Amino acid sequence: MAGSDFQLDNDFIAVLQYEEDQTCSITLLSTETLEVVHTITEQELGRCHQFHLSNGLLVSASQTAGNPDSDTVIRLWDVMTGKCLRVIEEEGNKNLVKYLQTHYTFSIQLEV
Repeated sequence: MAGSDFQLDNDFIAVLQYEEDQTCSITLLSTETLEVVHTITEQELGRCHQFHLSNGLLVSASQTAGNPDSDTVIRLWDVMTGKCLRVIEEEGNKNLVKYLQTHYTFSIQLEV
């Protein structure tokens, strides 16, 4: 099923758009002008299933398209530049990713 989800902070709006074929992208807009700042594509993102925006940083969690049992890849993005700052690959399925305000840390809960 196609759909979308969004999050915002003081400066940016992040809109996750996913299609029927389960491809996705995240569009980043300025809250001041509503202009698109960057779009993070499926090729950069993978199959994103969770994301969080705070203080100009975006955390995304994704898996390999077509493989729900694949390892989760967590990426930290700079919203202003649209560049991926860090990539963390972990074994197993994750069901929670959080960005903790200004500490730049992740909280990852594993399925047991």
